[in-house]
Amino acid sequence: ITYPGALRGEKQDEFKRQVKSAYGGLGKHHRVMLMEDGMKFERIAAPPNEGQMFESRKFQVIEIARFFNVPPHKIMEMDRATYNNIEEMNIQFVNDSLMPHCRSIEQSSNQTLIFDFEKEKDGLYVEFNLNSLLKGRLEDRFNSYAKARQWGWLNVNEIRKMENMPDIGERGEVYMEPLNMRGAGEGGND
Repeated sequence: ITYPGALRGEKQDEFKRQVKSAYGGLGKHHRVMLMEDGMKFERIAAPPNEGQMFESRKFQVIEIARFFNVPPHKIMEMDRATYNNIEEMNIQFVNDSLMPHCRSIEQSSNQTLIFDFEKEKDGLYVEFNLNSLLKGRLEDRFNSYAKARQWGWLNVNEIRKMENMPDIGERGEVYMEPLNMRGAGEGGND
């Protein structure tokens, strides 16, 4: 607020008191302020040269993300993000940023925390399950499993192992065989 004259002493204190009582607090902040005696409201805005500062700051954020191998959308820099490319960037983040660290920790943990006899006898191992970070691809994964199962590439136990689930015994070791894909003269009725 600009005032053409000078507000000093009691006049300044009275103005502050009036503004505070009329417009102070959550319940009164939306009221229209009445200006008198030549007062003017001047908008506070950043000059154009400070806009360059904002662009520079945005560039710094992207540089930091690049240094730590983190996609910009993970630190809320969403300027160039779309739904489709965020899903792909999440997969890239898991594969390129997290996976190397996880594998290193897994290998170290498997070497130092689990004895050889435990590995052999009980099948113990340390493994990070990053599937929850790839949830967007769950349907794709299950469709792939269904095809692999249907065409005989994988059995149920192998699929369950990929999902960190226990096997179901002998029933899970059966491979499917499509009837229309048998070679001529292989089994079946002639």
